[in-house]
Amino acid sequence: MTDVDLLILGGTLVTARSDGRVVTDGGIAIANGSILELGERHTIQTQFSARRTLAADGMLIFPGLVDTHTHLYQMLLKGLGDDLPLMEWIDACTQPSIPHLTPRMCYVAAALGCIESLRSGCTTIFDYTVHHSDTQAYDAILQAFDDVGIQGFLGRGLRDRPAETQRTSAPGIDAQLADCARLVDSYGARRIWLAPGATWALEEESLRATRRFATERGLRLSLHTDEVTFDSDESLRRFGQRTVPFLERIGFLGADVLHAHCVQLTDAECQILARHGACVSYNPVSNMYLGSGVPPIPRLLDLGVTVSLGADGAASNNSQDMLEALKVGALLPKVAWRDPAVFTAADAIRLATSGGAAALGCDDFGTLEAGKRADLFIFDPLHAKSTPVHDPVSTLVYSSGEVNVRSVIVGGRLVLDDRRIVGVDEEAILREAQRLAEQLAVVAGTRRRLSGRWMRERARIKGALVEA
Repeated sequence: MTDVDLLILGGTLVTARSDGRVVTDGGIAIANGSILELGERHTIQTQFSARRTLAADGMLIFPGLVDTHTHLYQMLLKGLGDDLPLMEWIDACTQPSIPHLTPRMCYVAAALGCIESLRSGCTTIFDYTVHHSDTQAYDAILQAFDDVGIQGFLGRGLRDRPAETQRTSAPGIDAQLADCARLVDSYGARRIWLAPGATWALEEESLRATRRFATERGLRLSLHTDEVTFDSDESLRRFGQRTVPFLERIGFLGADVLHAHCVQLTDAECQILARHGACVSYNPVSNMYLGSGVPPIPRLLDLGVTVSLGADGAASNNSQDMLEALKVGALLPKVAWRDPAVFTAADAIRLATSGGAAALGCDDFGTLEAGKRADLFIFDPLHAKSTPVHDPVSTLVYSSGEVNVRSVIVGGRLVLDDRRIVGVDEEAILREAQRLAEQLAVVAGTRRRLSGRWMRERARIKGALVEA
């Protein structure tokens, strides 16, 4: 009998493999951070012994969800940007806040976001961090990943065109790329990405320099692509082409680029992305919250584009809940195409697991298979929302919530153990996050927009009723 670090016995294993394998009374043996073997329970328990065994009878076991686009600093901005379109939201909510962020604020916000992510079954997160003047903010976020226990990738924000509301200019692109090199040297090329904000946030030569740097250092890139009509309108004004054709012309596109949103793509642009092996992060809740529109996800999938799922920042979603993103992500195409079969629960899970791993350039997680990282969560369906279970995949996508997530394992380590966060003091993080959020809102001036909001809303409704 082989000794391993952890055994999970019982439960239904939903592997999310391409062949759809499901084991109804399964077992998983975990050693050195990876899945050593999985299969039927009686086979696993006769072959392996462990220092700890988790009984999972009656549970569902899924590969960890992968969030491929968020902005964790926004955890401190929840509720400050309601009812605004993207560019107004940036000016009113995020841009005033960014100059006042401290490394401690970034750490606490990231820790809070990672806690919420774990509680929704998310084991891997890609944080698209905006450009901070204090570069230690990036180290603080990476420390939060490690402390909470999630697998974290960090996109180092790049921007050299100041916003209209920005009081000081950003350092030049060379200085920003030098800090990227520092981060890569400290944390490795797998964890650190280059993240230009959008084509409207950088000069053309800065985008070219970023692409060259990524190619030379073997780094991956991510940027916001055609989230709203302003993206391509501004690209036409500055470069004479819409965003995607412009990026193709300057040699920016490639299989190592993850495009966030892609709401406003034309069919020709979908084909350009497919031709370059592009990856796309689908952020349905944020796209709805900001009124940005519906991205052509079914068309991108038909063309063979790698599509993944993201929660996006908590100021344009108000949540890091990947279970919510799963459900909304499955429902939104049905409405837009008026076709309930255009996007299924199985599609949603594929985007959130193996699709997420592929979008991050990884093949060592995203499914439950021997040899893969042990990234998974144990789902307790015995709750009013999720009982009865007829189809585990349908239950996860359409009938679940954070209450169902009992335990989460990341790289073989229990980081949510029977609903308890292991790595940090969750209550202390919650209390400090509240205090820092209030402090930030005051110094940034973002609370002013809340003053009288509900009185104005009552007046608006009353006026509408009078007119009716």
